[in-house]
Amino acid sequence: MSKVKDEDYLFLSAMLRAKEAGMLDSGDFAAMAGALTAADALKTAQEHGYPQLRLDTPAHLEEDLNAYRAGIYEELEALLAEREILDLFRIKYDYHNAKAIVKAKALDEESDGILSRAGRIDPDVLKSFLEDENAEGAMVDTMREAEDVLARTGNPQLSDFVLDRAYFNDLALCAKGLSSALAARYVRLLADAANLKAFVRSARMQRSADFLSLALNDEGSVPAQEILESSAEGLANLFIFSPLRDVASAANEAVAGASLAAFELACDNAIASCFAETIFTSFGADVVLAYLVALEVEIGNIRMLLSGKISGVDIERVKERLRGSHV
Repeated sequence: MSKVKDEDYLFLSAMLRAKEAGMLDSGDFAAMAGALTAADALKTAQEHGYPQLRLDTPAHLEEDLNAYRAGIYEELEALLAEREILDLFRIKYDYHNAKAIVKAKALDEESDGILSRAGRIDPDVLKSFLEDENAEGAMVDTMREAEDVLARTGNPQLSDFVLDRAYFNDLALCAKGLSSALAARYVRLLADAANLKAFVRSARMQRSADFLSLALNDEGSVPAQEILESSAEGLANLFIFSPLRDVASAANEAVAGASLAAFELACDNAIASCFAETIFTSFGADVVLAYLVALEVEIGNIRMLLSGKISGVDIERVKERLRGSHV
């Protein structure tokens, strides 16, 4: 199989650059926030290509946005020289579904309403992993381990940690096979940010080192053991050469009681800002990766704004949680 080259992405890069030009910007999100109703806010998104979305409940809105995302993935898959670029984003939904399925089985409840079809594995297949004794594979083993942890401890958070560690391991393996060096950097940043968030949350809840060790993953640029042994003040030195260095410097304030939401948002924005440099890239896998990151930010912001209006949440609180994008 010949090595994938940037030139293999010429057509797709041009198409995605055109799509980026039509994406919602900060002014559009401000207009949505200022709209009187969810229906009025949705009109702004529809001007940028979004379909009619159900606004009767946040759950129906989530289903429609998941379907919209899945449709874009399907469109791109036919044009990609490397399908695995999509997998970098699909993997998250596999593990979201796995968490929901494990918890629903433990409670003897249905999980269908919260499952996403944007992942690599059909949700019905994932459900069968815990029902079929003959099922085999890495995801099967991970889900069974998470199920066992939940049964033994009754703590869904500990069960989630099992799946989270497997998620980051899956991401790292996926990135290694791609032609884009930015993909591996992106995964390391995601893993680092997750570890910083876990450190701050654990410290605020005064959890033990053993608890934190279960929450940390091993795929970041800073070894999990070094984070485990660090103080909040020492995190800045560990991340001094990382795009997350400013966020790490703010960890001490977050541990002491500063806004946790603001800290986690700063982590997310620091990752997104790393894609600003791709505006100078004419074509290649990095252009696709940057578009998919921007798409996740856009859909996430739309979900927060519309869900907030449906539920009557204070819009100022919602605006504080909107993520920034490089487009």
